[in-house]
This record gives sequence, C-alpha cells and structure tokens, in this order.
Amino acid sequence: GSLAKITISDSEKPLKLTNGYYGSFAYSNADKTVYVGRDIWRNENSSPFGGVTGVAFGDKVTTINSQLLQNHTKLASITIGKGVNTIENNAFSNTGTDESVSEQVVSMGSGVTLIESSAFEGCSHLKSITLPETLTNIDGYAFSGTGLTAVTIPVSVDSIGNRAFGSCGSLASIRISDSEKPLKLTNGYYGTFNYSDADKTVYVGRDIERNDNTTVFGGNATSVEFGDNVTLINNRLFQSNKKLESIKIGSGVKTIGEYAFEDAGDNLNEGDEEGTKELTVTMGSNVALIDYAAFNSCANLKSITLPETLTNIDGYAFSSTGLTAVTIPASVDSIGERAFGSCGSLASIRINDSEKPLKLTNGYYGTFAYSDADKTVYVGRDIERSENSTVFGGNATSVEFGDNVTLINNRLFQSNRKLESIKIGSGVKTIGEYAF
Repeated sequence: GSLAKITISDSEKPLKLTNGYYGSFAYSNADKTVYVGRDIWRNENSSPFGGVTGVAFGDKVTTINSQLLQNHTKLASITIGKGVNTIENNAFSNTGTDESVSEQVVSMGSGVTLIESSAFEGCSHLKSITLPETLTNIDGYAFSGTGLTAVTIPVSVDSIGNRAFGSCGSLASIRISDSEKPLKLTNGYYGTFNYSDADKTVYVGRDIERNDNTTVFGGNATSVEFGDNVTLINNRLFQSNKKLESIKIGSGVKTIGEYAFEDAGDNLNEGDEEGTKELTVTMGSNVALIDYAAFNSCANLKSITLPETLTNIDGYAFSSTGLTAVTIPASVDSIGERAFGSCGSLASIRINDSEKPLKLTNGYYGTFAYSDADKTVYVGRDIERSENSTVFGGNATSVEFGDNVTLINNRLFQSNRKLESIKIGSGVKTIGEYAF
C-alpha cells in the first residue's frame, strides 16, 4: 500500500507482466510514479500498475500497450521516449481527470508514427499537444473529448479517423500544415472534428480527401485560410459556419466547390443593432471555377474581387449575398442561373471589355434575377443568352455599352422603367427587338 515508485530498467528485451485481478502490482494503489524502460507483454489488456500520477517511457520502448494506463484519473504527466512508434488504443483514455490535476502534460516522443483509437480519449485536462513530424496516422477518437485548445497536424500525417478530435469543446485553433500530399479526413456524423464547436480559426495547408460531402471542422469557424498548396476547396467544407468573418484563398486554388461557404457569416451581426460586421473574402489569384452555390446566402458578403483567371461562375454562386457591386473579368466564359440572383443591394454591374462573348442565363432563372436595386450597368462584350428576356434584373438607372459590343440583344433592358441614361459604343451594329 506504500509503493510510490516503480522503475522498470532499460532493456531491449520485453518484460512479461501478469495483470488483471492477479496483476503484478494489483492493489498497490498508492499514488506513484512509473518509469518503463522496455516493452511490456501482458496476459490481458488492462492496467497493471494501480494509481499512477506520472509515467515516463524510455527510448527502448517501441509500443505503449492498449489500456496500459487507462482510467488513471490522477495521471498528470506523460513522457514518451523517442523509441516509441505506436500508442495503442485506449492507452491513456480517461486519465488526468481528477480535480487535483490542473493540466495534464504530455511530452510526445519524436518517433511516434501511429496513435490508435481512443488513445487519449476523455483526457479532459489535456490542453496542449505537439504532434511529431514522424506521425502518419491518427485513428478514430484518439483525442476525442480532450481539453485541447489548439492542434497542428504535421505534414507527415496521411489520415485522421472518425471523431479523432471530436467533442473538444475548447478547440480554438486548427492548423493543417502545408503539404503537396492530400490529407484523408472522416466527416459527416462521425467527422474528424465533429462537435468541436468552439469559436475557432482554421488554416488548411493541403488538399483534403473526405468520405462524404459535409463540413469537416465542426461549427463556429470565425476565420479560415487556405495555403498555396491547396488546389480544391471541397464541397460544403464550411457550409453553415455562421460566425465566419474572414476567408483567405491561396494562389493554388483552382476550384471552389459546391456550397463550400453557403450560409457562412450569417450570424456576424447577431445582437448588433448597427450591423457593421462583414464577411471578407480574399479571392485566390488562380481560381478558375466557382461552383454551384459556393457563396449562396452569405448575407454579410458585401464585396468581392474576382480574379482574371476565372472562367466559370456556376448557378447560385453568389445568390442572396449582400454584394453591392460586381465586376466580371474578361476571362469569364459563362455565368449560370441566378449566380447573382436576389442580391438586393447590388447597385453596380460591370462586365469588362472582351472580344469574346459572355454566356449568361436569363429568364426566370436569370443570372441577375430579382437583384432589383437601382443600379448602373456597364457591358463591355457581346452577350449570349439562354432566351430573349432581360438579364440584369429591374431598376437599371444607367447603362453603357463598350466598343467591343456589336449587338444589343432583344429585350435586354425591356421594362427598366428607371433607366435614365443609355450610352452605346462605336462597335454596336444592331440594336435588337424591344431592347429598351
């Protein structure tokens, strides 16, 4: 009952211990420190040591066994040697939870490659961890329910399992380090960060591969940045993150997926009568495709600069946003249905000069349908439409056609009853039926 220190000396030869009811240290339950200097072989998966407050693993240890220190509630310190490559399932689960432990400290070994399922699950007083650059796999629930406030995923990691960082209520920073190699994450109901819903910043430094098209980082991201190695922002990646205030997109991104940021930033001004907060988007310099509904219903998105590399803006991409002005670069080939529809504050539309026609959807699902604020319109190129009806929404107050425009389409500004000024460039040869 007084055994307060156990030292298992260093050796390359494993030590066979009996555990369970007849365990080698059964009922030796005094608070104690343990040093493990060699691999351990046990007859069953349970802890052999009784009430441990601190444990250190020497450099000759290669594996920390399953459930080795599970449920040691006073375990405040864990030091892992450089020889350890595997931390098995539940090795430290539910440790350090006693009120006497203000913070559980883990010094992770420099050679760890695999952290198995639930290895640190439920370690509510584990607030920080430095993962080594040797780590390749983090299995499901490995750090679920911990007190982590921040986590950095090294470039060496290939995959992270279901809810590996789930239900971490204090997780305020997620950083996925830069790499050219994609990272495999689990999402959906069992998503890697599911129910880790603290307000948080997220940095994504590599492409992400997921098992389904749902958000992966939990709710309440306040800012997100994509590094230059990212080429694709996945479908629904930050959908319905209603506190999102800042999005920075790196130079490597070519595609922004469907619904990637739909409904983002909608709660920025909740409780603020003046409503001054905006969702800011710094668009990458090489984006070619903004996919369907990518920024749909981002009501606090009031401005956007589209890059000169952009070729396609799919349907509903910026529908129901708070945009006040938009400039369509000369590089854009087509804009889909209601891409800028129902933007009630859109007061300026500029289609830059080009000799190449721009394909627009019009009619009931028109590119600018129901964007009916008083507005100025500049058209710098010919327009190809899906049908003969107005395309820019109602209430244009002035319109100008650049010198590259050769045809003013039928019904292009029909019934725009507030139209006060029309300027027609030198290239126009035909003014179509019912154009004005």
